[in-house]
Amino acid sequence: MARLIPDVDPNDIALRPERDVAKALVRDLPKECLVYHSYCWLRPDRDYHMNSLLEGEADFLILDPRFGILVLEVKGGDVRHRVDGDEEVYYRIFPNGRTKDIPNHPFRQASGNLHAIEDILRLKDEPYWFGGCRGYAVAFPDSRNVGQLPNDVDPSIVFFAEHLDDYDRAIRGAFRAWNRLKSPLITTESMRRCREGLRPVFRLIPAKWRSLEQDEEQLVRLTEQQQLVVSGLQENRRIAIRGGAGTGKTMLALWQAIEFARCGKQTLLLCFNKALVEWLNDRIQAETPSDIQARLTIATFHSICASFFAKAKLPFRPPSDPKSQSDFWENEVPNKMFDRVIDLVPQVRFDAIIVDEAQDFARDWWLTVESLSREPNGPLVIFFDPNQNLFGKENSFPSTNASFRLNVNCRNTRKIHAQSMQFVDAEITSSPVVPDGAEPLVITVSDEQVSTAVDEVLKQWRTDFRLQPHQIAILSSKRRENSVLAYHPRIAGLPITEDPSLWRKDAGVLFSTITAFKGLEADAIVLLLDSNVTDRFDSYVATSRAKHLLAIVNVSSCIS
Repeated sequence: MARLIPDVDPNDIALRPERDVAKALVRDLPKECLVYHSYCWLRPDRDYHMNSLLEGEADFLILDPRFGILVLEVKGGDVRHRVDGDEEVYYRIFPNGRTKDIPNHPFRQASGNLHAIEDILRLKDEPYWFGGCRGYAVAFPDSRNVGQLPNDVDPSIVFFAEHLDDYDRAIRGAFRAWNRLKSPLITTESMRRCREGLRPVFRLIPAKWRSLEQDEEQLVRLTEQQQLVVSGLQENRRIAIRGGAGTGKTMLALWQAIEFARCGKQTLLLCFNKALVEWLNDRIQAETPSDIQARLTIATFHSICASFFAKAKLPFRPPSDPKSQSDFWENEVPNKMFDRVIDLVPQVRFDAIIVDEAQDFARDWWLTVESLSREPNGPLVIFFDPNQNLFGKENSFPSTNASFRLNVNCRNTRKIHAQSMQFVDAEITSSPVVPDGAEPLVITVSDEQVSTAVDEVLKQWRTDFRLQPHQIAILSSKRRENSVLAYHPRIAGLPITEDPSLWRKDAGVLFSTITAFKGLEADAIVLLLDSNVTDRFDSYVATSRAKHLLAIVNVSSCIS
């Protein structure tokens, strides 16, 4: 018995003529034969403009290791043939006497199906691997012939009702008629290749970049939920909001600033990190109406002080020496701002002030911040995280009449959040609907192996997740010129840039110190972790910047 594909009982085939032929084929052909029933195909129609798609279906496709491939078309019922002028017409007569033309010439249909299958198996392009012959035939299982066959039909390739008694003999006769080889033989390897070509495995695997996109949508929804929570505190004029990395503080600070500006208030949003201010300003310019932009100022403490000195026409010369520079910003600037500079610029005051990264503000800065308010104890919203106090500044915030704690992570996937929490003792949990995400990679390499390791990680991420340069950042405790990537202008085929504005424009992968990147985020982060330099707070800040993908590259000079 031959094998029927698909593997169904021939008695279950709906159309009676095809059912009768299938039963005869399965019964009479050897077990090595494969009989494909209702073999559908879709190929470009090379004879038609623009190679539009052409679909077809072979009633039966027989793969016989003794001979080769035979396409068998079945036309059942009371089928007749006539010639109208120069045209051959096949038609059916139904029990009620009605007639209907068969739209497709059976032998041409069988021939077209064979050519399509030859195209699928590339038998015309690579004929020598096959080793067998190929042909077609037409079966009329409910008819017998009493006339002369058309000139385009040979007796060996047309089967009638009497052939149902011995289909093996009929099939062998058709193969012999089509055979142009001395001894056709399909090898085991040829059979395997035919089967794979005729029924290729449609291997569906998850598109990892789609999962990343879906995870991002979920995290955006969580941040929007955080906004609803904070909006419930609006009746309080002065609020201190504490939240760990990934709880959405910066986005909430921006949202609150926009809300103040929307209500007609001249609003100041202060940050510590220059790169964060640039990112926030870019976002405002791209997404916010011009009237709101006109009422909203986003600046670092440093830049707002420099602008006041300029408006007051006073000299402003930060020293280059690090120690003197620290004293200049922590003592000299805030004292001068409070004692004199602000009073010289009375026209610049704000109705509401928001401070992000407040844990990085020096104690004396707050006098300046309060002085920028249009009224004493004016509206003030402070966002801070004591675990991100990388500069060791003593936190002493202005008085507020309400406080709130954000303790739900809405930036990172669950697995990245768990990794970052290993570095600090903080009560931050992931929402039940936060996606799991990909497992963070932890790699230990020598200095000489770092570039290769990072290159391999980024290439794999780019393949799996289709990442663009603006989605990737490499973070280190060291500046790039002091790092192992100092002499590598490219990584994973992409340029490396230290300019966040170029990074946001997709001009390259960003290399940044952890401190400079604080407050920012990226879809994918590679952390170069030097145990001699990177402390646990740096590690916490760096790993929590990653939204979806994280690789920690432990750099050890002891590896041989």
